[in-house]
Amino acid sequence: MKQKPIIIFLVFLSVTSLLFGQKTFELSRVERMNIQGPTAYFDTLYAKVKDNTLTIYFDYVYSGKILKSKDALYLTPIYKSSTGETFELPSIIINGRKRAPYFKRERGLLSKKEYLETLPYKAVTLKPKKGLQTITYHVDIPLNNSMDENGILEVQQIIHDCCNAYLIGQTPIQLTKAKVVKKKRMTAPVQGADLNQVTFIRPAKEVIKRRDEKVTIYINFRLNQFDIDPSYMNNQDELARVEDLIRPLIN
Repeated sequence: MKQKPIIIFLVFLSVTSLLFGQKTFELSRVERMNIQGPTAYFDTLYAKVKDNTLTIYFDYVYSGKILKSKDALYLTPIYKSSTGETFELPSIIINGRKRAPYFKRERGLLSKKEYLETLPYKAVTLKPKKGLQTITYHVDIPLNNSMDENGILEVQQIIHDCCNAYLIGQTPIQLTKAKVVKKKRMTAPVQGADLNQVTFIRPAKEVIKRRDEKVTIYINFRLNQFDIDPSYMNNQDELARVEDLIRPLIN
């Protein structure tokens, strides 16, 4: 039996929302799909682009057992430019009851970089008996400078089981151009400034606020094996410490 220390760093970051845009499209009808029985659907699906910033808003409404308890449903918006470039936005993840604890443990074992790079927009556990439920998606995110504003947006619906992923639906939406009103430019003479009468102010250095937390856990491995077995010795207690530490981030 060998013990290996695992160090986990958590960084809490704040994300600043960007401004809304001007190229718009909107679906007034409801896009519906069937997922293994009960019906789930998108409502109030809306998006626009301005100044190379993409804004997306939609409600995902569902009820009942829309997937198996060991599976997960990923709702991932993807923007495709007219030149073929793609931009994937953070996903909504709905985990089945049995998959939810494994999802949390897998997230807890990621490196700090992997954890931040794969943060979902929202992760929830399916509650079939709760009745009608709604998840609201609202993101303002900049596009790459090389991507144009005349592409299409689609929301992919993908089922993940233990080993594979299956695309079960996608909703493509064509971006439409908003009318641009040209304003008449007016020029006026500008008097040159006297630099001797100008005061230059140097902005103060901004302090980057950051919060780090560290925890050391000891995982027991079976002889000649490298897979983590939660049921082996005291691994369950050690993994529970990680789950308690990252729960505020996931919720």
